[in-house]
Amino acid sequence: MCGACYTYLRRHGTTDRAPRELPRGKCQASDDCTEIVYAVKYGLCHYHYERYRATGDVRADVPKRIYGDDAARFWSYVEVRGPDECHPWTGAATKGRGYFYAGGKLYRATRYLLGVIDGVDIDGLDVCHTCDDPNCMNRKHLFPGTRLVNVQDMMAKGRHVKARAKVTPQFVRDVRLLYDDAGRTCADLARTFGINYHTMYDIVKRHGWKDVV
Repeated sequence: MCGACYTYLRRHGTTDRAPRELPRGKCQASDDCTEIVYAVKYGLCHYHYERYRATGDVRADVPKRIYGDDAARFWSYVEVRGPDECHPWTGAATKGRGYFYAGGKLYRATRYLLGVIDGVDIDGLDVCHTCDDPNCMNRKHLFPGTRLVNVQDMMAKGRHVKARAKVTPQFVRDVRLLYDDAGRTCADLARTFGINYHTMYDIVKRHGWKDVV
């Protein structure tokens, strides 16, 4: 006798198990829900049962997952506010930047909005923000621009001071772009970013960070 049958025998005095009729009626979570019961023990449909598992309360405001329509699924992660306000991304994000998975590919959320949903040609371009919030999905705040335009916009708004603490590969690419295409001198860049002149010279002349292209 297996362990399951032995446990059943101890509880019920027999190993004969009568087949149970599982009632599959309407979900009991609310009068508005017309779904068939999924979790019989709780009398809940699949959606409300997952709600209960995640929050402990079927009334909790958990967004219903959307399947099939990628555009509708994308907008389910955006908190749409006033026409001129920022529309924050509420989905998956890394270092303050939203990401969206669709069609077997992982997109940055702003690039998916402009490039896929709106059909804008952004190949080789950055998606820039007039509001300086990388998590904003308001179309009025987004515009495509070259990397040079994006870096110059960052400097004009004083956001470049954040780069002083650490020289990263992206920082190296940005200052080289300013040196090569915008005509900025090495001394000017060193003063602007608070970097030692000799360090900046090695960056822009490719004497250091040679692996960064």
